[in-house]
Amino acid sequence: MSDINERIGVDKVSGVISPTLRSVMSWLNWILIFGFLVLYGCDYSRAEEAKHPISGLTPIQIESVGTDLAQEMSDSLGAVIAGASIVAIGESRHDTREQFLVKAEIFKTLVNEFGFRTLIIEESFSHALAIDAYVTKGEGQIRQILSSLAGWYLWDTEEMVDLIQWIRDYNKSATNQQMIRVLGMDITAPALGVANVLAIAHESDPEGEWLTRDFGNDLHEGDFWPGTLQRYRSLDESRRAAIEKNLDDLAAYMNELSLESPLEIRIDGQLAALQAEIGVLGHEMFSSSSIAEIGAVREHGMKRVVEWIDSEVAGSSGIVLWTHNLHAAKSTFRMPQMGDDDFVPMGMLMFKSYRDGYRSIGGSFGAGNYSSEAPPGERRFLRQDPSSMDGAMGQLANSNFLVNLRDLDRSEPASGWLAKEREWRMQDVSAFLNPLAAFDGVYYVDEVSRATFTPNALKRHSEANKAH
Repeated sequence: MSDINERIGVDKVSGVISPTLRSVMSWLNWILIFGFLVLYGCDYSRAEEAKHPISGLTPIQIESVGTDLAQEMSDSLGAVIAGASIVAIGESRHDTREQFLVKAEIFKTLVNEFGFRTLIIEESFSHALAIDAYVTKGEGQIRQILSSLAGWYLWDTEEMVDLIQWIRDYNKSATNQQMIRVLGMDITAPALGVANVLAIAHESDPEGEWLTRDFGNDLHEGDFWPGTLQRYRSLDESRRAAIEKNLDDLAAYMNELSLESPLEIRIDGQLAALQAEIGVLGHEMFSSSSIAEIGAVREHGMKRVVEWIDSEVAGSSGIVLWTHNLHAAKSTFRMPQMGDDDFVPMGMLMFKSYRDGYRSIGGSFGAGNYSSEAPPGERRFLRQDPSSMDGAMGQLANSNFLVNLRDLDRSEPASGWLAKEREWRMQDVSAFLNPLAAFDGVYYVDEVSRATFTPNALKRHSEANKAH
């Protein structure tokens, strides 16, 4: 025993631990503590991460992007949209392939399981009429139609080709009442519609000299709204006023004509009247003096078009709005890059009119990269801080999923966190909004890549770069 005591450093008489042993034991304690942190540090971090307030949410996994939604996902989607006649599906960016594919599967599920029959995309109303003619009658070539839409690249992608072709194939075996309609809601490219209406006005009223009046259609060359806005900025007030009067006259005449039309052609007359009204709204938007005012006119204009489609086209079948998060949202948002104004989106206007008949689903994503050879050029999307909406969603799972915010227990920590203003990635900037007020559900895609532009889109992009 004494040999043992000597070896461990215990005094033979007092039993006191020697300073040497005390030093050794102190180091051993630190080694044990360090070892504990090494062994359990990662789990400790995960435990801290798991304490994020939204960890109580239950994500319903999307098994594979671009495939049919599983039954559990369909059930969860049904809970989000139950009782709604209009469902808006948002997206963080217009050019993410994976968000597009998830939205496409949500739309197909709304068609197949919930009876929705109208798709309204964020595209010029008049330009999108060609898509509707293709899916309902087989008129035209879809690639050529998509290449002729307003702007130059937004929907000119292989992903959109596939979705529109799916709708066309669906309609081939559907009755007229069960066909899917595809229409546009935007007012940013009204010149095509105004030209269509002028032909009708001239035919029915040659004395009105409609074809000789100035409606400002030259200002919309290329149908790309930033260019139109720039041309409007250089207008003198006398011409601006003349254009406004002529557009007002045209809208009033077409509205009167549509009301007087025989019943069998009244819808066509109302269609023309709407396009004339969009001309008025477009002029008002481009004549606005601030970004906030431009946005307000556009949001009200899109709401007006959706309401017309709901009244005159959709009937009792449901409508799906295919748009950006910031148009779909049911509450205001801020964009510091554009000033201190609170923006009121179309979705909020729709919600005020339709209440529970309107539902919105937002989109979020984790990370991704775009290469430089196609628009909008090189992009690198890093994972966001958990204090943001995108970062918080990434805490739930490293997969693709949908969460139902509508049935969230308001006493849960997640509800309190989501009820406060949160940063959310939107295009190349950030917006700040209240997720719980803005959306009934949110889908999340962990990794994103750029949408696949068609050869026509890439060719135009290359030609535009050479021109500059």
